[in-house]
Amino acid sequence: RMKRLYAARREALLRCLGEMAPNAIKVRATAGLAVVILLPESASDVDIASRALQFGLAPSPLSPWCMQHPRQQGLLLCVTNLNERRLPAECRRLLELAR
Repeated sequence: RMKRLYAARREALLRCLGEMAPNAIKVRATAGLAVVILLPESASDVDIASRALQFGLAPSPLSPWCMQHPRQQGLLLCVTNLNERRLPAECRRLLELAR
């Protein structure tokens, strides 16, 4: 039951991001409980993740884990606690922070 629930939430997140910003971010990977998105090099994933906390969002920045330079900017988005009713507003907020 939980596997189907998380898969549905993951698909809802991907659909929402795809509809709102088809060219702004790149989905790098989707599996299990998470979605990995890549950001432009000009963005700071650490800054975006920090500012997102103020709005109740908690993406994890990827650049601290990157060994190569320039460090890839990206976010790990967990799908376990998504609320599909709030998803459009939360995606919009995340995209605003990423600009």
